[in-house]
Amino acid sequence: TPNYITRLLNNYPSLARYAALGYFWGWVSFPSINAIVLTDLIKTNLEPLGISSPETLLRIALTALPFIVALSGTRALGILHLVFVVPAVGFLLLFSIQGLGWLALSPDSPGLLPSSWGSFDLRDWAKWYFFAAYAVCACETATSFVADSRHSGKTLGFLSFVTWLIPIVYLGSSWVLMRLSISPTAGDAYASLLTSASPFWGQSASSLVTLLIAFSCLLGAATTASNTPRILHQLALDGYLSPVFGVVSRRGVLGPALIFAFLLSLLCLIWGEIAEIVAITGTSYLISLMLLHFGLWSRRGSPEVRWAWLSLGFCGMEAAV
Repeated sequence: TPNYITRLLNNYPSLARYAALGYFWGWVSFPSINAIVLTDLIKTNLEPLGISSPETLLRIALTALPFIVALSGTRALGILHLVFVVPAVGFLLLFSIQGLGWLALSPDSPGLLPSSWGSFDLRDWAKWYFFAAYAVCACETATSFVADSRHSGKTLGFLSFVTWLIPIVYLGSSWVLMRLSISPTAGDAYASLLTSASPFWGQSASSLVTLLIAFSCLLGAATTASNTPRILHQLALDGYLSPVFGVVSRRGVLGPALIFAFLLSLLCLIWGEIAEIVAITGTSYLISLMLLHFGLWSRRGSPEVRWAWLSLGFCGMEAAV
Protein backbone atom coordinates (compact mmCIF):
# COMPACT_ATOMS: atom_id res chain seq x y z
CA THR A 1 0.00 0.00 0.00
CA PRO A 2 2.64 2.68 0.85
CA ASN A 3 4.57 1.94 -2.33
CA TYR A 4 1.34 2.01 -4.31
CA ILE A 5 0.63 5.44 -2.81
CA THR A 6 3.97 6.74 -4.13
CA ARG A 7 2.92 5.66 -7.62
CA LEU A 8 -0.45 7.34 -7.31
CA LEU A 9 1.20 10.55 -6.09
CA ASN A 10 4.31 10.51 -8.27
CA ASN A 11 3.51 14.06 -9.39
CA TYR A 12 3.85 15.12 -5.73
CA PRO A 13 7.08 13.36 -4.60
CA SER A 14 7.33 15.06 -1.19
CA LEU A 15 3.70 14.25 -0.39
CA ALA A 16 4.20 10.69 -1.65
CA ARG A 17 7.22 10.14 0.62
CA TYR A 18 5.34 11.68 3.55
CA ALA A 19 2.37 9.34 3.03
CA ALA A 20 4.53 6.23 2.66
CA LEU A 21 6.56 6.99 5.79
CA GLY A 22 3.35 7.72 7.71
CA TYR A 23 2.17 4.22 6.85
CA PHE A 24 5.60 2.79 7.78
CA TRP A 25 5.52 4.58 11.16
CA GLY A 26 2.06 3.17 11.82
CA TRP A 27 3.43 -0.36 11.47
CA VAL A 28 6.88 -0.01 13.02
CA SER A 29 5.41 0.51 16.49
CA PHE A 30 3.57 -2.81 16.38
CA PRO A 31 6.35 -5.11 17.75
CA SER A 32 6.83 -2.90 20.81
CA ILE A 33 3.07 -2.76 21.48
CA ASN A 34 2.85 -6.54 21.21
CA ALA A 35 5.93 -6.95 23.43
CA ILE A 36 4.32 -4.80 26.15
CA VAL A 37 1.05 -6.78 25.92
CA LEU A 38 2.90 -10.12 26.01
CA THR A 39 5.05 -9.05 28.96
CA ASP A 40 1.95 -7.99 30.90
CA LEU A 41 0.37 -11.34 30.00
CA ILE A 42 3.40 -13.28 31.30
CA LYS A 43 3.44 -11.15 34.43
CA THR A 44 -0.28 -11.77 35.03
CA ASN A 45 0.16 -15.54 34.75
CA LEU A 46 3.34 -15.73 36.89
CA GLU A 47 2.28 -13.48 39.77
CA PRO A 48 -0.21 -16.00 41.29
CA LEU A 49 2.69 -18.51 41.41
CA GLY A 50 4.90 -16.04 43.29
CA ILE A 51 7.35 -15.77 40.37
CA SER A 52 8.67 -12.35 39.39
CA SER A 53 9.50 -11.61 35.76
CA PRO A 54 12.25 -9.30 34.42
CA GLU A 55 9.86 -6.88 32.74
CA THR A 56 12.34 -4.72 30.81
CA LEU A 57 14.36 -7.69 29.57
CA LEU A 58 11.23 -9.49 28.43
CA ARG A 59 9.99 -6.46 26.49
CA ILE A 60 13.31 -6.05 24.67
CA ALA A 61 13.61 -9.78 23.91
CA LEU A 62 10.05 -10.06 22.58
CA THR A 63 10.53 -6.94 20.42
CA ALA A 64 13.79 -8.32 19.01
CA LEU A 65 12.57 -11.90 18.40
CA PRO A 66 10.91 -11.48 14.96
CA PHE A 67 13.73 -9.26 13.68
CA ILE A 68 16.35 -11.84 14.71
CA VAL A 69 14.42 -14.53 12.80
CA ALA A 70 14.07 -12.18 9.80
CA LEU A 71 17.87 -11.78 9.70
CA SER A 72 18.03 -15.56 9.04
CA GLY A 73 16.17 -15.15 5.75
CA THR A 74 12.68 -14.74 4.35
CA ARG A 75 11.96 -18.48 4.43
CA ALA A 76 12.62 -18.69 8.18
CA LEU A 77 10.32 -15.72 8.74
CA GLY A 78 7.65 -17.27 6.52
CA ILE A 79 7.73 -20.50 8.55
CA LEU A 80 7.53 -18.53 11.80
CA HIS A 81 4.56 -16.60 10.43
CA LEU A 82 2.77 -19.82 9.49
CA VAL A 83 3.36 -21.23 12.99
CA PHE A 84 1.58 -18.19 14.46
CA VAL A 85 -1.11 -17.46 11.88
CA VAL A 86 -2.97 -20.79 12.05
CA PRO A 87 -3.60 -20.84 15.84
CA ALA A 88 -4.10 -17.05 16.02
CA VAL A 89 -6.85 -17.03 13.40
CA GLY A 90 -8.28 -20.28 14.78
CA PHE A 91 -8.66 -18.94 18.32
CA LEU A 92 -10.10 -15.63 17.04
CA LEU A 93 -12.69 -17.45 14.94
CA LEU A 94 -13.56 -19.71 17.88
CA PHE A 95 -13.97 -16.70 20.18
CA SER A 96 -16.15 -14.87 17.64
CA ILE A 97 -18.40 -17.72 16.52
CA GLN A 98 -18.83 -19.40 19.91
CA GLY A 99 -19.35 -16.05 21.63
CA LEU A 100 -22.03 -14.96 19.15
CA GLY A 101 -23.70 -18.37 19.43
CA TRP A 102 -23.76 -18.15 23.23
CA LEU A 103 -25.20 -14.62 23.08
CA ALA A 104 -27.92 -15.72 20.68
CA LEU A 105 -28.92 -19.06 22.25
CA SER A 106 -27.94 -19.28 25.91
CA PRO A 107 -30.67 -18.64 28.53
CA ASP A 108 -28.00 -16.87 30.65
CA SER A 109 -27.10 -14.50 27.83
CA PRO A 110 -27.70 -10.75 28.22
CA GLY A 111 -29.00 -10.92 24.66
CA LEU A 112 -27.43 -10.67 21.23
CA LEU A 113 -28.68 -7.10 20.87
CA PRO A 114 -28.52 -4.38 23.57
CA SER A 115 -31.78 -3.19 25.10
CA SER A 116 -30.81 0.43 24.41
CA TRP A 117 -28.55 1.84 21.70
CA GLY A 118 -28.02 5.22 23.35
CA SER A 119 -27.63 8.46 21.42
CA PHE A 120 -25.22 9.11 18.58
CA ASP A 121 -22.10 11.00 19.60
CA LEU A 122 -19.91 12.39 16.82
CA ARG A 123 -16.75 12.39 18.93
CA ASP A 124 -17.20 8.75 20.00
CA TRP A 125 -17.92 7.77 16.41
CA ALA A 126 -14.73 9.55 15.25
CA LYS A 127 -12.71 7.66 17.87
CA TRP A 128 -14.26 4.40 16.72
CA TYR A 129 -13.42 5.16 13.08
CA PHE A 130 -9.84 6.09 14.04
CA PHE A 131 -9.13 2.73 15.68
CA ALA A 132 -11.22 0.66 13.28
CA ALA A 133 -9.35 2.01 10.24
CA TYR A 134 -6.02 1.37 11.99
CA ALA A 135 -6.99 -2.26 12.58
CA VAL A 136 -9.05 -3.39 9.58
CA CYS A 137 -7.04 -1.70 6.81
CA ALA A 138 -3.88 -3.39 8.10
CA CYS A 139 -5.22 -6.73 6.85
CA GLU A 140 -3.95 -5.94 3.33
CA THR A 141 -0.38 -6.57 4.51
CA ALA A 142 -1.02 -10.30 4.14
CA THR A 143 -0.47 -9.80 0.40
CA SER A 144 3.25 -9.19 1.00
CA PHE A 145 3.70 -12.93 1.51
CA VAL A 146 2.63 -13.57 -2.08
CA ALA A 147 6.12 -12.45 -3.11
CA ASP A 148 7.69 -15.37 -1.21
CA SER A 149 5.18 -17.96 -2.36
CA ARG A 150 6.28 -20.72 -4.74
CA HIS A 151 2.70 -20.87 -6.05
CA SER A 152 1.66 -17.22 -6.04
CA GLY A 153 -1.55 -17.87 -8.03
CA LYS A 154 -2.83 -20.26 -5.37
CA THR A 155 -1.79 -17.85 -2.63
CA LEU A 156 -3.79 -15.02 -4.21
CA GLY A 157 -6.81 -17.31 -4.51
CA PHE A 158 -6.52 -18.22 -0.83
CA LEU A 159 -6.38 -14.54 0.12
CA SER A 160 -9.73 -14.05 -1.61
CA PHE A 161 -11.19 -16.72 0.67
CA VAL A 162 -9.55 -15.29 3.79
CA THR A 163 -11.07 -11.88 3.03
CA TRP A 164 -14.48 -13.28 4.02
CA LEU A 165 -13.15 -14.11 7.49
CA ILE A 166 -12.33 -10.45 8.24
CA PRO A 167 -15.94 -9.40 9.09
CA ILE A 168 -16.37 -12.49 11.28
CA VAL A 169 -13.21 -11.75 13.27
CA TYR A 170 -13.55 -7.96 13.57
CA LEU A 171 -17.31 -7.51 13.83
CA GLY A 172 -17.89 -10.77 15.69
CA SER A 173 -15.12 -10.35 18.26
CA SER A 174 -15.95 -6.67 18.79
CA TRP A 175 -19.60 -7.51 19.35
CA VAL A 176 -18.80 -10.24 21.88
CA LEU A 177 -16.49 -7.87 23.77
CA MET A 178 -19.08 -5.10 23.70
CA ARG A 179 -21.81 -7.33 25.11
CA LEU A 180 -19.80 -9.32 27.67
CA SER A 181 -16.79 -7.27 28.82
CA ILE A 182 -18.67 -5.50 31.61
CA SER A 183 -16.30 -6.05 34.55
CA PRO A 184 -14.93 -2.83 36.11
CA THR A 185 -11.52 -4.57 36.38
CA ALA A 186 -11.40 -5.34 32.65
CA GLY A 187 -8.90 -2.61 31.86
CA ASP A 188 -6.38 -4.52 29.74
CA ALA A 189 -6.53 -7.02 26.88
CA TYR A 190 -6.26 -10.13 29.08
CA ALA A 191 -8.85 -9.00 31.63
CA SER A 192 -11.30 -7.84 28.95
CA LEU A 193 -11.07 -11.06 26.94
CA LEU A 194 -11.17 -13.24 30.06
CA THR A 195 -14.33 -11.50 31.29
CA SER A 196 -15.96 -11.92 27.87
CA ALA A 197 -14.90 -15.54 27.29
CA SER A 198 -15.63 -16.97 30.75
CA PRO A 199 -19.41 -17.48 30.16
CA PHE A 200 -18.91 -19.77 27.14
CA TRP A 201 -15.35 -21.13 27.67
CA GLY A 202 -15.82 -21.79 31.38
CA GLN A 203 -12.76 -23.03 33.28
CA SER A 204 -10.72 -23.18 30.07
CA ALA A 205 -11.13 -19.45 29.48
CA SER A 206 -7.87 -18.43 31.16
CA SER A 207 -5.73 -20.87 29.14
CA LEU A 208 -7.49 -20.20 25.83
CA VAL A 209 -7.36 -16.41 26.24
CA THR A 210 -3.65 -16.62 27.08
CA LEU A 211 -3.01 -18.61 23.89
CA LEU A 212 -5.21 -16.29 21.81
CA ILE A 213 -3.33 -13.17 22.92
CA ALA A 214 0.11 -14.80 22.69
CA PHE A 215 -0.32 -16.12 19.15
CA SER A 216 -2.01 -12.92 17.94
CA CYS A 217 0.76 -10.70 19.31
CA LEU A 218 3.53 -12.90 17.94
CA LEU A 219 1.76 -13.00 14.57
CA GLY A 220 1.58 -9.19 14.46
CA ALA A 221 5.27 -8.89 15.33
CA ALA A 222 6.27 -11.40 12.63
CA THR A 223 4.16 -9.57 10.05
CA THR A 224 5.84 -6.27 10.98
CA ALA A 225 9.32 -7.79 10.60
CA SER A 226 8.29 -8.86 7.11
CA ASN A 227 6.53 -5.70 5.94
CA THR A 228 8.47 -2.75 7.29
CA PRO A 229 11.83 -3.57 5.61
CA ARG A 230 10.01 -4.15 2.31
CA ILE A 231 8.51 -0.66 2.49
CA LEU A 232 11.92 0.99 3.00
CA HIS A 233 13.52 -1.26 0.36
CA GLN A 234 11.01 -0.30 -2.33
CA LEU A 235 11.13 3.39 -1.37
CA ALA A 236 14.91 3.24 -1.84
CA LEU A 237 14.56 1.54 -5.24
CA ASP A 238 12.06 4.22 -6.31
CA GLY A 239 14.41 7.02 -5.26
CA TYR A 240 12.47 8.26 -2.23
CA LEU A 241 15.03 7.14 0.39
CA SER A 242 18.76 6.54 0.66
CA PRO A 243 20.08 3.66 -1.54
CA VAL A 244 21.41 1.97 1.62
CA PHE A 245 17.89 0.69 2.32
CA GLY A 246 17.93 -1.09 -1.04
CA VAL A 247 20.81 -3.38 -0.02
CA VAL A 248 19.93 -7.10 -0.08
CA SER A 249 22.13 -9.95 1.17
CA ARG A 250 22.70 -13.20 -0.73
CA ARG A 251 20.03 -14.86 1.43
CA GLY A 252 17.50 -12.18 0.48
CA VAL A 253 17.71 -10.33 3.82
CA LEU A 254 17.02 -6.58 3.72
CA GLY A 255 19.66 -5.94 6.39
CA PRO A 256 19.87 -2.12 6.72
CA ALA A 257 16.10 -1.69 6.39
CA LEU A 258 15.48 -4.46 8.95
CA ILE A 259 17.92 -3.01 11.50
CA PHE A 260 16.49 0.51 11.08
CA ALA A 261 12.93 -0.79 11.64
CA PHE A 262 14.12 -2.64 14.76
CA LEU A 263 15.76 0.51 16.19
CA LEU A 264 12.55 2.49 15.69
CA SER A 265 10.60 -0.31 17.39
CA LEU A 266 12.96 -0.03 20.37
CA LEU A 267 12.31 3.72 20.43
CA CYS A 268 8.58 3.03 20.74
CA LEU A 269 9.35 0.50 23.48
CA ILE A 270 11.23 3.18 25.47
CA TRP A 271 8.14 5.37 25.07
CA GLY A 272 6.24 2.64 26.90
CA GLU A 273 2.63 3.88 26.98
CA ILE A 274 0.46 1.76 24.65
CA ALA A 275 -2.39 4.28 24.44
CA GLU A 276 -0.03 7.10 23.44
CA ILE A 277 1.90 4.94 20.95
CA VAL A 278 -1.33 3.84 19.26
CA ALA A 279 -2.70 7.39 19.17
CA ILE A 280 0.43 8.92 17.62
CA THR A 281 1.28 6.14 15.16
CA GLY A 282 -2.41 5.63 14.39
CA THR A 283 -2.65 9.28 13.37
CA SER A 284 0.20 8.94 10.88
CA TYR A 285 -1.39 5.73 9.56
CA LEU A 286 -4.77 7.43 9.09
CA ILE A 287 -3.12 10.33 7.25
CA SER A 288 -1.48 7.84 4.88
CA LEU A 289 -4.91 6.28 4.18
CA MET A 290 -6.30 9.76 3.60
CA LEU A 291 -3.57 10.44 1.03
CA LEU A 292 -4.18 7.01 -0.55
CA HIS A 293 -7.80 8.02 -1.16
CA PHE A 294 -6.69 11.41 -2.44
CA GLY A 295 -4.26 9.66 -4.80
CA LEU A 296 -7.01 7.42 -6.14
CA TRP A 297 -9.21 10.45 -6.79
CA SER A 298 -6.34 12.32 -8.48
CA ARG A 299 -5.97 9.34 -10.85
CA ARG A 300 -9.70 9.12 -11.52
CA GLY A 301 -9.15 8.97 -15.28
CA SER A 302 -7.03 5.81 -15.08
CA PRO A 303 -8.77 2.52 -16.01
CA GLU A 304 -7.50 0.69 -12.88
CA VAL A 305 -9.12 3.17 -10.47
CA ARG A 306 -12.66 2.40 -9.35
CA TRP A 307 -15.09 4.62 -7.42
CA ALA A 308 -12.79 7.65 -7.49
CA TRP A 309 -15.40 10.05 -6.11
CA LEU A 310 -16.17 7.65 -3.27
CA SER A 311 -12.44 7.73 -2.48
CA LEU A 312 -12.62 11.52 -2.31
CA GLY A 313 -15.50 11.16 0.16
CA PHE A 314 -13.40 8.84 2.35
CA CYS A 315 -10.50 11.31 2.13
CA GLY A 316 -12.74 14.10 3.44
CA MET A 317 -14.17 11.91 6.21
CA GLU A 318 -10.69 10.80 7.33
CA ALA A 319 -9.50 14.41 7.33
CA ALA A 320 -12.44 15.31 9.58
CA VAL A 321 -11.72 12.37 11.92
